[in-house]
Parts: sequence; structure tokens; C-alpha cells
Amino acid sequence: MAKHKFFILCVVVAGFYGQTLFGANMFVYFGTHRAGTDVGFSLAHFDTDTGVLTKPEFLIQSPAPAYFAFDPTGKWIICSNHDSNNALVFRVDENTGKLTPTGQHVSVPYPFCERFLPVH
Repeated sequence: MAKHKFFILCVVVAGFYGQTLFGANMFVYFGTHRAGTDVGFSLAHFDTDTGVLTKPEFLIQSPAPAYFAFDPTGKWIICSNHDSNNALVFRVDENTGKLTPTGQHVSVPYPFCERFLPVH
């Protein structure tokens, strides 16, 4: 009997705020939540005109990004890493979709499900 490797996949489709999502290419981010190599984010492109999704390509390492979300501007991703007790911040390149670590992290016990709230 063949053994299969399973992993949890978290997917976020990114269209940038203030821009139309239709008639344009969108970035699709995949966060792997497993052990091994190439653990982190992968990136694909989705063409809303044709419905074609490109094959995801490994983008950047992050220790088991179980949950992640864009800030309201679309310029930043905050990522909760499974069993790490922290959340990391990445800068998003709006032209390429690539992520750059900022070096900033927030210590949070058992982080999950990011949410951005307005400050009044």
C-alpha cells in the first residue's frame, strides 16, 4: 500500500484594495502547513478573463504558515506560524506578488485567524 503525504493548504486570493478584481490577473498565495522542505508560501497567478490558474511556485520560507491575512492596504501580510507562538510580518510587492520578511514579529501564544480592526 502506497503511503501518501498530506498537508493542509491555506489559500488567499489577493486583489489589491482600491483596484478591480475582474479583468485582471490576481495573485494566489498558498501557505503549507507541514514538515519538510519548501515549507512556507507559494505563489500562483489567476487570470480572471480565462479562468487559468498557473502552477504554484515556491516563494519564501516560513515555519508552517497556518493562517495569514492581508492588511487593509494590501501591502503587508501577517502570518501565524503553527506551534511557534509568534506571528511574522511580510511586505508584499504589488507588481510581482513576492513577499519580503520585515524582521518584525509579534509574540502570541497559539496564534490563529488574523483580523485587522479599525482604530478610533
